[in-house]
Amino acid sequence: MYLELLALDLKKAVTYTDDLAKINTIDPEYLELDVKHKVSVMFQVQLIRMNESASLRVAEMIDQEQVDILRDVWSEYLGVYDNPDLAIRYFVMVRDMCYARISIKNISTPLLRELIAEAKALMRRMVKSNAALQLN
Repeated sequence: MYLELLALDLKKAVTYTDDLAKINTIDPEYLELDVKHKVSVMFQVQLIRMNESASLRVAEMIDQEQVDILRDVWSEYLGVYDNPDLAIRYFVMVRDMCYARISIKNISTPLLRELIAEAKALMRRMVKSNAALQLN
């Protein structure tokens, strides 16, 4: 049964990833996509929470494919054009923070928008602080 669930998740992840490859914006397209595919997203969250080797391998494989797709869109959303690798590492932290705060009952575009807006504001403050430090 467990392996069947993993196989089903992989199948749903392919559909999600195909849709993900078509988006051009984080807000609203990515946020709406996460809500549309909330069962798949929450299954991904559960795979990570299970902390079991097979589930973690599946979760990591899915995550890596999604990260590769989102690198440029997320960099653009943050306004971090010169360092997409840093931006996508920040995305992984933000996504994991969102995973810790969402559930099947509360996942919604407004909630996700609020969470990533906080992350974007924090990144902007860090960039400003860094720029100010370099001027001194």
